[in-house]
Amino acid sequence: MQRSPHRYIWPAELDLMGELAGFQLESRHADWSGAPFTAQSRSQLPVYRLPAA
Repeated sequence: MQRSPHRYIWPAELDLMGELAGFQLESRHADWSGAPFTAQSRSQLPVYRLPAA
């Protein structure tokens, strides 16, 4: 078994990385079922898109 370091990334931090890479946030969910993302969510699933050229 190999260990892998992980850390929580804040939504704003992830959004900035996406923006710097040229993506736009389309939506953010709390899980794969599409539950709403709230301040109490333990995970995040953002969806980014490249803007139309």
